[in-house]
Amino acid sequence: VSAFSGLFQWVQAKDRDSLSSTDSLKAALERAERRPTGPMEVGGIRLSAKTAQGALGYNYDQPETVRADADLNAFEPLDGESFDYLKSRGLDEKSIDDWEFRWHRQARRIAIPIRDCRKRLVGISGRSLEGESKRKFLHSLGFQRDRYLYGEVRLNEGGTGTGVVVEGFFDAIHLWQHGYQGVAIMGTHISRIQIEKLVRFFKNLVILPDGDTAGIEAAKRMLDLLLLRIPTRIAKIPMNRDPDELSALELAETLGSPNLGLHGEPVT
Repeated sequence: VSAFSGLFQWVQAKDRDSLSSTDSLKAALERAERRPTGPMEVGGIRLSAKTAQGALGYNYDQPETVRADADLNAFEPLDGESFDYLKSRGLDEKSIDDWEFRWHRQARRIAIPIRDCRKRLVGISGRSLEGESKRKFLHSLGFQRDRYLYGEVRLNEGGTGTGVVVEGFFDAIHLWQHGYQGVAIMGTHISRIQIEKLVRFFKNLVILPDGDTAGIEAAKRMLDLLLLRIPTRIAKIPMNRDPDELSALELAETLGSPNLGLHGEPVT
């Protein structure tokens, strides 16, 4: 089965869709009349309709794409090349297995399943192995990136411990391997739903940016938003380094000693 067809057509991600110019006024009014006015679920958490509308705008009630686990069978198991790439990014064999990576040979992309805090499969991202591709990451059709955090599958609501916020998939996994609770916003823009989740999952936050100008500036923008809701600081990272390139010692110097294991249990 080709992952380019139907369900697995790779598309560029958007934070939210705007109202199509082809929607008639009548259709828009009919949609408004059917919208929920009480508590609703967005991205796996319960929100009031007012909060959801404020966070997502016009399309706050847009249905979410949830896939069957069997959909991963449309992809191949990792081969030598894709496995070696993940190893080169610092992932150990247990993490490669736990995070469910797959391979799309035709597109030459590693398929990265994305699960929400209810463990539902909500999207699949494809990482190109074609060097510095202009479209390094593409997302499966219907994936609403701004509603999820990569890594939230390992978390529960209740505000426990310190969360470390990073940009990328491999950064988040690298942190879990070293005992930190890492979550990726999958880009440089943090959404209001992502902020709502961070507030519910953690007691406090550390932003660990990419070590370049764009990453540091994005971290400052995030800090301004997060400080309105939860204690947050920006960790210092060496320039021209990414979080997944930091050693255990460098992470400890930057973030403090880890006190959590891969699934949130205290390390003895």
